[in-house]
Amino acid sequence: MNDVGNRGFWLSPQGTEYEIGDHFNYIVDNPEIFGLHKHDVRGLNYSADRPRLLAMVMQKGWIRVRGGSQTTTIQFWQLDTTRVRNIRTFLNKHTFEDDETVSLSELSRKSVTNTKVSDIKYARTKPA
Repeated sequence: MNDVGNRGFWLSPQGTEYEIGDHFNYIVDNPEIFGLHKHDVRGLNYSADRPRLLAMVMQKGWIRVRGGSQTTTIQFWQLDTTRVRNIRTFLNKHTFEDDETVSLSELSRKSVTNTKVSDIKYARTKPA
């Protein structure tokens, strides 16, 4: 069993992991980490602007992770070699078992796939 629980994370394009409370608020409080400026996030409304802001940083290569009681959701703009590598590193670090299922959400394709961790760890999940 993995150690993620209900925690949330951002994974940078370089693979740096940030444990966070709320994905939207973490961007608003730390815009420079995401290549944004304070004026880019000033006055944003959680309900109205959250989907757009999260998609914007995922288009820059960031990966959003949220643990849950049933599955862990891993969300990204597009699955490419770098994203697969960063996801594998995260799964290994957080002791995911090969037979656990995670939900992969690829925003650019509006696609959600439930897959076994082993398919990601052992190169059976590949970029489109």
